[in-house]
Parts: sequence; C-alpha cells; structure tokens
Amino acid sequence: MNSLLFNHILGFALNCVVLAIIAVLVLRSHPANILHRAFSANQFAISWWSFFTILMIIAPSDRYGLFWDRMCLSGVVFIPATLAHYIASYTKDDRRLKGRICFNYVLSVFFLLCVWFTRLVVLTVRPKFGMNFFTVPGPLYAVFVGFFISNVLLGLILLWRNFQNASDAKIKRQSQLLFWFSAVGYSGGVCNYLLVYDFELPGVAETSNYGVLILSISLAHIIFRHKFLDIEVIIKRTLVFAGLLAVVMGVVAVVSSLVNGVVARWFSVPPTAVAIGSSLIVVVVFDPARKLLLNLTDKFLFQKSLDFKIALNRLSQNIVSILEIDKIAKTILKTLEQTLRLEAVTLLIKSPDEKSYRILDAYGVNDLQLELPSEDLFVQYLAERSELINLQNEEQKKDLPLEFSNTMARLNARLAIPLRVEHDLVGILLWGKKKSDQDFTQEELGYLPTVAAQVAIAFSYARAIDILKKSQIDFAQQSKLAALGTLSAGISHEIKNPMNQIGMAIGMLKFKEKNHLYDQAPPEEFKKEVFESLERVEHDAKRVNDIVERLSAFAKKPKEVKLEDVKVEEVVAGMLAIIETEFRNHQIEVIKNYDPDLPVIRADYHAVEEVMLNLLVNAQHAIKEKGAGHGTITISIKKSEGGLEIGVKDSGVGIPAENFEKIFDPFFTTKDVSRNPDPNAIKGTGLGLHLIREIVKRYGGKIAVESVIGEGTLFRVFFPVGHDEDL
Repeated sequence: MNSLLFNHILGFALNCVVLAIIAVLVLRSHPANILHRAFSANQFAISWWSFFTILMIIAPSDRYGLFWDRMCLSGVVFIPATLAHYIASYTKDDRRLKGRICFNYVLSVFFLLCVWFTRLVVLTVRPKFGMNFFTVPGPLYAVFVGFFISNVLLGLILLWRNFQNASDAKIKRQSQLLFWFSAVGYSGGVCNYLLVYDFELPGVAETSNYGVLILSISLAHIIFRHKFLDIEVIIKRTLVFAGLLAVVMGVVAVVSSLVNGVVARWFSVPPTAVAIGSSLIVVVVFDPARKLLLNLTDKFLFQKSLDFKIALNRLSQNIVSILEIDKIAKTILKTLEQTLRLEAVTLLIKSPDEKSYRILDAYGVNDLQLELPSEDLFVQYLAERSELINLQNEEQKKDLPLEFSNTMARLNARLAIPLRVEHDLVGILLWGKKKSDQDFTQEELGYLPTVAAQVAIAFSYARAIDILKKSQIDFAQQSKLAALGTLSAGISHEIKNPMNQIGMAIGMLKFKEKNHLYDQAPPEEFKKEVFESLERVEHDAKRVNDIVERLSAFAKKPKEVKLEDVKVEEVVAGMLAIIETEFRNHQIEVIKNYDPDLPVIRADYHAVEEVMLNLLVNAQHAIKEKGAGHGTITISIKKSEGGLEIGVKDSGVGIPAENFEKIFDPFFTTKDVSRNPDPNAIKGTGLGLHLIREIVKRYGGKIAVESVIGEGTLFRVFFPVGHDEDL
C-alpha cells in the first residue's frame, strides 16, 4: 500500500468517526434548534464523504468505484450549503442571507441529481496515484468546486466579522477559533480537488485530509472548552453512559473469567449462578460508579454555571457568620480555589486609616506585599464605577488605561470586582482565569454583583465588630485607670513607706558621719552598720521596683485581645499585691478559699485582670459605704462542672434586688458621678460591671449576683475550661 493510499484511508477514517460522534451529540442536545441542525448536517455530510471515499479508493472494480464515488458526492454536494447555513445562524446573519441559504440548498439538490442521473459532474472513475479508483470530473465539476469555495469564503468572512464585532468575550473567542480552524481544515479538504484534476503536489496530497482532521479535533476543543453550541449536558450523559456500560460489561467479564478460569477447576458453577453473581455486583457498584463518572466529567471537562452558582451561594453562606476580617478572606479564597478552580485570586482591603488598599490574602500572585494608595489610578478607576471590569470583554478592555491593565497583569487578574457598601469602596476582589481556560459566561458574570455586595457587607460588619472590640479595650482601659485612681492614696502610701525607710537609713549614716560618731568605733562595727543599712536600702528599693512594675504592667493598654492560658489564682494574687495596702488602711480582711489543682482557663490575661480588679474595688467600696470601720472580702476559686467558678463576697452595704439587672447596664451606677472635690467620696463611671459582663460573655462564661441589704454581696463568675472560641 503506497503512502498516499494509506494516509487517505487513515485520515478519512478518523474524520468519519470524530465528525459523526460530534454530529450525533450536537443534534441530540437541541434537535429543534436551527443552528444545531445545520451544524450536525454539515458534520454528517463531511463524515459521509469520508466514509464513502474510503470505499471508492479501495473498490475492487470500476463499477463499484463509480457507485461509491456517487455515494460519496451525495454528501459532498451538501457541505457548502450546510456550512454557510450553520455559520450564518451562529453569527445571526441567517435572516439577512435567507435567500442565499435557500439558493445554496436548491443548487445542492441540483448537483445531487446531476451526480446520479447524468455524467455532467462525474464522468467516470479510474485508478490514480496508487488508489484503486478516483473521480474523473465532468464539465459541471468545476462549477461545483467554485460553489464549494465561494461558500467556504462566505463562512470565513462571516466568522471574521463576528470576531471583530462581538462584545461578549466567549463569542469572540469562539469566532476566532472557528475562523482559523475552518481556514486550515477546508484548505486541506480543497486539496482533494487537485487530485481530481490530476495535480499531485509532493507531500500535500498525503497530508491534506489531516487538515480536515484538525478541523474535527478543533471543533471538539471549542465545544468542550469554549461552550460552543452548549452541549456539555449531552456529552456528559454520553460519557457517563459509556462509562457505566464499560463497568457493567467489565464486571460480567471479570466474574465470568474468574468462575470459568479459577472456580471451575474445583467446582461446577451453573451459568445462572454466574449471571446472578454478576448482577449483584453490578447493583452494588452501579451507583458509586455513576457518581464517580459524574464527578470526573464535571472536574476534568466542565465548569458548569450551576456549579458556579452553587459555589457562590456557598461562599455567601460561609462568610455571613464570620466576624474576623482575616478569616473572611481565607474563607473566600479557599472556596474559590476549591470550587471554581481559578488560577489566581487577590483580595485587597481598605486600610483602617483609609489611605491605601493592601493585599489581605491571595494565591497565584507573586507580589503579595503590594499596597495601592487610595489615589492610585487603579483604585480611582474602580471607585468611580459600579460595574466589574472584565478583561475578556474586548470592548471594555480597549478603553482601560494602560496603568490599570498593568496592575491587572501584575496580579494575574482577569476580573476586577469592586466591593462596595453604598458609595464606599471597602475592597477589591480580583479573579484570575479558570484553570480549564473557559471564559466566564454572561450568566456567571450576572451572579457576581450580588455576591460582591454580600462580601462587602461581611467585611464592613467584621470591621465594625473589630472597631467595637477596640473600643471595649479603650473602655476597659479607662475603667482600669479609674479603679487605680480610687486606690491612689493606698498606692502612694505603699510606695512612700519603703522610700521613707531608704531615706532614714541613708540619713542615719550621714548623721553619724557628720557628728563623728564613727571616729572611735572599731572598723568592723562601722563596716557592719554600713552593710546593714545598704541591705535595708536594697530591700526597700526592690519593694518600690516591684510595685512600679506591677502598676506599669497593669496600667499598660493591651494592643489586642488574645487567647492564652490564664491561672486565675495568679491574677488574683497580682491584683491583691496592688491594692493590699488600701485594704489594710480600711481594715479589710481578705479571706482566700481555693480548691487544689485548679485548671487554667482560655482567655485574655489583661481581661481577667480587669474582671478581678473591678470586683475587688467594688467590694471595697461597698464595705466603705457601709461605714462599719472594718469588713471582710472572701475570694473563692473552685472547680465547677465544665469550668471554673470565681466568687467575690463582701460584707458591705448590699444591692437592692430591683437593681440586680440594672447594675450591668452601661453607665448605671449608685456611686457619685459629680465633680465632688471630697477625697472620701466614692466615685464611679458605671462601666465596671458592664465591662465585666461583656468580657465574661466573650469567653463563653456568665456572671451572677446575690445580695442581702446590710449583709453584703456575692458575685459569682463562671469561666468554661478550654474555651477556645474565636473572639
């Protein structure tokens, strides 16, 4: 077999199979659609031509060769008409070219009649170029070739115009690919007419039909990757059906093989048992196999709009309950990466000072440190527009400033989605292209404004919560400093005592030296007295330093609220060290009642300090207000079911029952809130107990109060052990 014959048979066979499959799938997807019907007819015609050409070139006699040639040309005569028809339907030119399309079909029927009933198109057949038989043209054959070429050129012109004028990126890309692939494919097909007229160009004749094969494969590519004709569902069902058929046949074959080849050596198994066994296995594996095939076809061949919508709905549901900005960003990126399989995603968020937009999170991007000033052209361009920017839309792309396009390229982005709350641009979401190389459809793009609004609201809400937390830190700091202010006299006394001791020790040494009291003393006695004085100075200086360090650590404003292991007994010890002098001055006895082996709680250390300080100061104020001259504060820490219970009980004036709920309201207080200059007046802000309750609630705890007028009050605070919930 010579190379020309071999390549013709191989090329035509592949064309026949591929195009027939495409034609069936397209027609099954939308059998009533004119575009689908015309496209399928065109592919059937080319497949028909390929199949009967094989039979002609291997025919055993000229009689059979002529018959198969006429069968072959029966399909060929409809290729030009169906080509022009489906391209005109695709480009929406079918109404304008309705007369031309009808004329094409009439002319095709005319050529068909001439093929079968005259010798005007096919004169005869004879051996050519190593093929058994090939067409010998009649006088009208050249007219048909002109008819063929004119319609190919018409189709290419329509596709090129559609490419130039389309605003939708998907249509534009489809038209571009169809134009080039059709040009290559039909150029190869036209080379067959050279053989009809006995022109054999070296290498061209052998490879010309592969040009048609390129067109076949390219059409499959456009259908799969660029949603041409929207036949994904029928292809998916076909592939799943074929896969399930293979599974069923495979199970039957494997069971039969095992039974006949292995089990039959020892046992006689009737065919009925083999059939029943195979059926049971098929029943078991059928549904898992179906689900697996559905997932595989979705994952590797398609990214359907339905999946797109589900993914975006899932994203909206996931972020609505998250109160941390960083976690919202991670959730967005994780959802997009796993469900939509985008090559890159970048999330920029407005900085707290509103002077810039920084990358909060991203993947598929190299420049993660990028920060864009608010006056940057990229930011301003998005701030001035409400719609998203799509680089796949050529009309939109050509109007973009160069700097904007450069920033998009720098961040590997195809879509720029502004995140707005009213007129405020709170962030920017950038999407790269799909890993499947599919364009975003108009339906998919239609979902994005709603999702963008939800993402923007989620960020704004999370930022408001963040500001509220920081405000609570500020309130807590004010309350803490106010509490220290009420203890200032005791703290001052606590510092003055060791300072006075230091002064006295140094003064005594100076006095004795000035009055020559050491002149007659033995050196050992002088040395001993000096070292004893220095030891007292060192001890008292250390006391002052410890007090200052405790006050500094307590008064320092925390930068952020964080979770850590906290030993409550250590917090209480630290607070008592600060205010023990104040308690002694007011003759308040502190009784501690702790369970052994107390567990730690998960909370912010400074927040627990705030809770304990406010409770202890309130207890002291209640005792002072009672005016008994002395009192007791009992601090209990005990294990409770699932947590730790802290009790602070005082022997003070007590709280009326009607105020049990009010005392936790912000700014409610029974203390003096005036500018009373009396240093003994008990003042308050009304924030202490409110902040205590908010802090305790933040860590999953609760606070309760019990009180009897004239006898005292007990505050019980419960913290769960191991509470690690997001703040």
